[in-house]
Amino acid sequence: MFSSFRRMRGISAPVAFGRVIVADGDEATYGLVRQLTAPDLWQISYASDAESFRQELHSGQAQLAVVNLALVDEDLAEELIERTSRGLSVVVLADEHSDDNERAARLLGPVAYAPKPVHLLILKRVLDGALDAAVAKTRGAQTW
Repeated sequence: MFSSFRRMRGISAPVAFGRVIVADGDEATYGLVRQLTAPDLWQISYASDAESFRQELHSGQAQLAVVNLALVDEDLAEELIERTSRGLSVVVLADEHSDDNERAARLLGPVAYAPKPVHLLILKRVLDGALDAAVAKTRGAQTW
């Protein structure tokens, strides 16, 4: 399946194009993201709490963060706002939908908001869009 995915995008060999951080107290979210991405194209990290998410953010460049709103404290909110302005794509999950949760997610910048249970097609489209952006960025950096 992923070999045809790579051929469609003109990729000849397994290569990591970017990094995804999944930050959610529910490890099932990590499993879901792994199922919906090409694991040979993404380096996927898991953080189960705010402190480990903070460490993951500081441990290297990420192209995408999938984060549960419940983990976002004021400091993480400021960091996410700054990182979205520099190109980090963010999917904000919420344990339940409410207007307050949606407002809080939107304050983090241009993010995708997905209350649980997450609709698989929405999450898949966001992940695919981030992958396409990472591939385009990598191709733009190549010299021919």
